[in-house]
Amino acid sequence: MSKPTIKLILDKRREKNNGMYPVKLSVFYNDNNKKITKLYSIKNISNNLLKTKDENGKEIHINIDEYDEKTFNEIIKVEKSNNKHYFQSVIFKTIVESANKVANNIEIFNFIEFERNLFGKVKDLSNVFDFLDEIIEEKYKYGKISTAEKYKSTKVCLQKFLEFEEMNSERLEFKTITEKFLNEFEYYCLNNRIKTIKKTTIKKLPMSKATIGIYTRNIRAIFNTAIERKIIDVSLYPFGLKKYNIPTSEKVKKALTESQIKELWNTIPQNYNQEKAKDFWFFSYFTYGMNLKDICELKHSDINDELITYVRAKTKSTKKVETKKKVPLTDNIKNIIEKYKDNSSTYLFGIININYDAKQVNIKIRNFNEYVNKHFRKFALNTSIDKQLCENIGTYYARHSFATISIKKGASMELISEIMHDGNFATTKGYFSGFDDEVLQELSNDLSLL
Repeated sequence: MSKPTIKLILDKRREKNNGMYPVKLSVFYNDNNKKITKLYSIKNISNNLLKTKDENGKEIHINIDEYDEKTFNEIIKVEKSNNKHYFQSVIFKTIVESANKVANNIEIFNFIEFERNLFGKVKDLSNVFDFLDEIIEEKYKYGKISTAEKYKSTKVCLQKFLEFEEMNSERLEFKTITEKFLNEFEYYCLNNRIKTIKKTTIKKLPMSKATIGIYTRNIRAIFNTAIERKIIDVSLYPFGLKKYNIPTSEKVKKALTESQIKELWNTIPQNYNQEKAKDFWFFSYFTYGMNLKDICELKHSDINDELITYVRAKTKSTKKVETKKKVPLTDNIKNIIEKYKDNSSTYLFGIININYDAKQVNIKIRNFNEYVNKHFRKFALNTSIDKQLCENIGTYYARHSFATISIKKGASMELISEIMHDGNFATTKGYFSGFDDEVLQELSNDLSLL
């Protein structure tokens, strides 16, 4: 791929009152037959280079803002150290060398990446790990904490894989991630994961296909972003038809039956923690499967006119137009709100605080989700429901159960899809656990001509 032409010039578009001109870094690039030249102030590039030392170690301060044409041309041609312009010349050459180094590290040159790396910390974005670090920083910056942490886990797993293969775990080029590489990575995750604790090597349990799917989807996402930003060429893309296919696992149906829901509702908790966990689990169920993050982020102002009106946290940053969800306030919902509302907080239940940053909010919500799951499972063991199921019931079961029971009671899948997923029919279908054998038997009986 072609690289830009980089050099220092005098910007003669505007002469100073003293007859001098500013020095600019000129970057010329031919992008798809479109010639682009950009000029950059060297003062913004070279603040750390403005101080240098002579042969005796004495610090020399040099002003490189502007020069007349004669002096500038003399500096550019300096070769010997005894020249009076030697130190200016060294700085000029260092600036050009630094800019060229940044440009050469961009596989497909583009001004966006060039400027980001030139004026900030220089990263080698052809290195997947450097690129991942940048994406992780962006996710944290915009409050996408869970996504950032999943990218961090992806990076760690890739580095462990490279260590296992006795490869450099600090550098991984995009061109190295081929279909063969990804198949070997998947095999490693399923079979060869190891962990070292106090110099003892322990073979870990195989990673689930669902987790491998998360990691490989993250790898695919950074490929797409790198191609979009013109960091790599689309020819390096290792995913798709006749290439690497991301593994999928059969989704575990997480819906309870109506009789199980009724038994849970009628069972008395053994202590306060179980009672609170039960209340919030059923709050999710009664509010059309509202997830715990949305429950935590509900504000007092979201409750009015006998309705809860809110925007799903999952869609706040993915949709240009916010779609508000509405849930009628039934007596069951009102009782739970009255029981746990925090009038001293902006948020309805006071689980998070208006002064928390994004990371603190994420930690609080994650801890609360773990609290509800832990104590609801202990509560469920007091019922006649299968013990293994009780040990796995989480808040997501409330969401899936609402969808399945509502459809079985006659609500159309289109309606449930609109309520839960903004009309994404395929996602809703994945929630639906299907019909019980008894329902199928009744259907067959109805068809009988006997």
